[in-house]
Amino acid sequence: MISHFVNFLKRKKISRTLIIYMCKFLSLINQIFPKNSKNILLYVSSRDFLNDNTEAIYNYLLRENYDKKYRIICCVPKSNDKKENNYVGYLAGIWYYLTSKYAFRGHFSKCTLIFS
Repeated sequence: MISHFVNFLKRKKISRTLIIYMCKFLSLINQIFPKNSKNILLYVSSRDFLNDNTEAIYNYLLRENYDKKYRIICCVPKSNDKKENNYVGYLAGIWYYLTSKYAFRGHFSKCTLIFS
């Protein structure tokens, strides 16, 4: 629901300015939250499952046993399978974004590492 609202705002010219200020505000808030160095967030906004890039990172982390040292959280807002693989929804994803030390954002053909 929130992603539909954001997509609606992106189509409106005045709304782009609002989104820019919202992002700046969230970036400021992000600096205030203490980071959990044991959390790794994988975020995919456009699908109901991990995309190729984030899935490759997820599989690599599992293969190299990073799941023994870190908590790997997959934020896939459109997924119905929230329990398996530490999948969380949109609102929980925002919380983990604000509190995780490492975050990977997958978007179609690229994957971006975001150091929180």
